[in-house]
Amino acid sequence: MLVWMLGFLAVASLIPTTVEAQDSVRGLFGTDEDFSLFYDRLEVDISSENGARSLVVLGNVLLEGEGFSLRADAIGVFIDGVDPDSGPIHPRVLALGEVILNRGDQSFRAETIFLEVDTRRMVLSDARLRITQELIERLRVLPFDDPQRSRLIAEAWVAGVSDVRVEGLPRAQIGVQARHLRVEDFRDFEGEGIVFTTDEFFDPQWALVAKKGKARARREVDQRADEDLPGGYLLDVEDARLEIGGFPIFPLPSTTWDSRWGRSFPLRDVRISNSSRFGSRLDTSWNGDFLLPARFEDEFDLTPRIDSLSDRGTGWGLDFELGRDPRRWAEEPDGRLELYGYGSYWAIEDEALTDSSGDAIDDPDRSRVRAFVHARLGAGTLIDGELATSSDAGFIEEFFRAESRAMKDPENFLSIRQAFGADYAATAMTRVRMSEHLSVTELKPEFSFRVLDAELTGPVRWDSDLVLSNLRVLPAEGLPDPQLETRRADVRTEFSLPFGLSRWVRWVPRAGVRWTNWVSPDFDGEERTQFHAGLQAATRLSRVFDVRNKKWDVDGLRHIIDITAGYSSIFDSSLAASEVPIQIDDVDAIDLFDEVHLSVVQRLQTRAPRTDRERLQRMGTRTIAEARVEAFYYPNARRDHGGEDWGNLLAELVLHRADGWSLFGEVVRDIGAGAHLERNGGLRWIDVDSGLFEIAWRERPDTQETLLVGGRWNASPRWDMGLFVEYDAIEEEPVGHWWEVGRNFRTFRMMFSLDVERGATDDTTFRIDIGLPEMMGALRGSRFGSTYSGRFR
Repeated sequence: MLVWMLGFLAVASLIPTTVEAQDSVRGLFGTDEDFSLFYDRLEVDISSENGARSLVVLGNVLLEGEGFSLRADAIGVFIDGVDPDSGPIHPRVLALGEVILNRGDQSFRAETIFLEVDTRRMVLSDARLRITQELIERLRVLPFDDPQRSRLIAEAWVAGVSDVRVEGLPRAQIGVQARHLRVEDFRDFEGEGIVFTTDEFFDPQWALVAKKGKARARREVDQRADEDLPGGYLLDVEDARLEIGGFPIFPLPSTTWDSRWGRSFPLRDVRISNSSRFGSRLDTSWNGDFLLPARFEDEFDLTPRIDSLSDRGTGWGLDFELGRDPRRWAEEPDGRLELYGYGSYWAIEDEALTDSSGDAIDDPDRSRVRAFVHARLGAGTLIDGELATSSDAGFIEEFFRAESRAMKDPENFLSIRQAFGADYAATAMTRVRMSEHLSVTELKPEFSFRVLDAELTGPVRWDSDLVLSNLRVLPAEGLPDPQLETRRADVRTEFSLPFGLSRWVRWVPRAGVRWTNWVSPDFDGEERTQFHAGLQAATRLSRVFDVRNKKWDVDGLRHIIDITAGYSSIFDSSLAASEVPIQIDDVDAIDLFDEVHLSVVQRLQTRAPRTDRERLQRMGTRTIAEARVEAFYYPNARRDHGGEDWGNLLAELVLHRADGWSLFGEVVRDIGAGAHLERNGGLRWIDVDSGLFEIAWRERPDTQETLLVGGRWNASPRWDMGLFVEYDAIEEEPVGHWWEVGRNFRTFRMMFSLDVERGATDDTTFRIDIGLPEMMGALRGSRFGSTYSGRFR
């Protein structure tokens, strides 16, 4: 199928002399496009000997084809002739009166539209159009200091196991209205008497009004054809003004705006709060991209921060992003360096004498730095790094509590990994300490070569590691622990032979050897040789039942049972773990060991087609119930498990309904001691349009027993609200509660929230967030973890 405009060319040339209420026509001029035409009256149909033709139809005209539709009071089609090879010559289309042209996600409305098919150019009068792209919300894989992200983690006790699909991604739109508008290739446009807005045309809460204006789709410098587009537009305006609620706010004689507000608006974010830790607080994030030359606008994103804390002083910092998001990297690397990184710096001259925990502040000049980088060089070289340091031990917990509780521990490392095909990889890595108040195991450096379950010969496979490490343990400043240093070589090789004794059971026996050597200036060199073996067996049983229930949205049932049993043993070691001269990590602590792992997983599934193809072929599944049981047994219990034959038993059950309800239960039990170690349960409901409700119970005997109840509700298109309460059943008092009320103004959102935390450090925070959403195709900033993406269609 040709692109739609070539199809439109064929449409324009296929109209015969008599077309009544509806007709389908094919191949009149040697083309293969179908179309349908509706109209009330044929006004003009003139043909010449050279093939030129002029046709005009009137009254409720509808022209439909593959991927487009054109409605108008009148439509005229004009061609200068027909070329036997290329088809119609210079085809044009003129549509008059309440014209509506729909093309995919695009919608054009105007009093008149004149279209030159060959050049893909349009001229519109009294035009209105909207261009749409998908909005993709995500949380970064690497951690951010984002209290909202931390809150999501805290709320989702049940969400991690719920089989909930979010269908229908939200959309971001940019609207254009103009007296006269010229459109190039359905992408770039310019006009007179032009208005840009993301709101409703009839009553925009904000609008950029200009005498003349132009919009150009954004492209990045040196962007390759197989890289995803950045999204967004550059808006050039002359003799313009910004209007809020219909009132002029300030003039813009001649300027260029980026449809990503974060690049064009000076203020990016405002937060007003009050808490027991910081007092009254005003946090502001600003647009630092004004400081960058245009050449680097797509390579860097700068966000200076100024935060005023009434009880602690004024903090300042800088958030940054650089490079391209890895999701937009080229599909076929061409050898150049592709880079993505982000990070932040924040500092304050603290006016308090102690932290909220009561610890004294020795130095008021407090700061932190954290940054990440991810790069690809060519097809198989990956580079990762992290920089993390802070002025003192309590600074992160005091000012970045969400990060200290919910994110990975900070490190300072650089890793270079080179892949050799799918089965082999080599890595060089170094890790250092940059904050003396932290205990760190430095790698200076570590080299490794890994074979990843590769085929050796025939059915035999092998998995192997060679790791050469220079390790140094540096205890935190003030601790009495000594420094430790060693050079260690560790080689592990394992062979496996997967096979099936029958069609029902798959067996994987394996055996291997491990050799480790330690060399240090602090002790005599030592080496250890260990032999290990194991066996894994797995089978799957399934059966389909013809069960249907419309009320429960059940269209057939499939019951699946996966049974797995595994035995692993380190049966010989030349050196006991207690004789190893140094204990740094798990490699040094490896000793004789035998363990049996048993697992049974059951799933109940029903048909749930997501596409037309799956619906026709009765494909697609939805899990409505899942149960899992795992247990560990120790043949040599006295040596390996404190004399208890059985280890922990894990049991989990999850039930899902099609209307968004999920029921979850989990138990961890120490079989030998006959006591529960953990019990969790919950009920969760989520609906994309209405909100969510969650109730969850978490029990750790003698230490923790808490109940979380709460939810969010979309009370109306303009208002939404949320409330979560956490209760400590042991202390019989609330641990904390959090509520929010959001007011949606179509083009931005204002949120009021109150967060009360009780425990070792009481804290109450009232916050007002004013969010300025992007118009289109924007990176909103690293702390929010959201981005627009997608190709223009």
